[in-house]
Amino acid sequence: MAVSQDIEPHSGARGYPLPGVFNRTVMSPTRAMANNRAITRPRILIVTPHPAIGAGIETVLRLEDLYDLRRVASLTDAASAAESWPADAALVDGVLLEGHAVKLAIPSYILSGDAESGQRLAERVPGARGWLPKDAPPARLVAAIDRSLGIVRVRNDVRGALGMIVAVIIAIAFVGALALFIWRFVLS
Repeated sequence: MAVSQDIEPHSGARGYPLPGVFNRTVMSPTRAMANNRAITRPRILIVTPHPAIGAGIETVLRLEDLYDLRRVASLTDAASAAESWPADAALVDGVLLEGHAVKLAIPSYILSGDAESGQRLAERVPGARGWLPKDAPPARLVAAIDRSLGIVRVRNDVRGALGMIVAVIIAIAFVGALALFIWRFVLS
């Protein structure tokens, strides 16, 4: 039985799996599920011509470690990036939208320096979910992106408080069981 060359092509190992051993259960990940986008992190496209603003937003979102990110400097670059790297949402600098009619096929937020121009541009762009200040704090960026994608996150402090309550209940039950054991078998 010959070994197919397309099994694990990235591994560089030849002759694996051994002929006749588990040959019906080995699946190539590329053939098993061609479209596995449901289990990947959301892709966010950052479109801004200003290198410092783009780098700042990208750095903040990379530190959050919730999204796959790509940054481009113009709307034409965004259109070409959309073909090779389909984004789930976009953060678009309002400077690029002044005087241009643009239609983005994905949910987006407009980055603006002030509320008036941000609101005006967000109303003009179809698919825009709203606007954000260019210097928005990380929590606000994450909340806006999640809202545009329909993601609901449980806050860490809620999970921490619930875990603490469960730990205290378990500790009280353990101490009570230990006291009952000592009272019944040692003191009687």
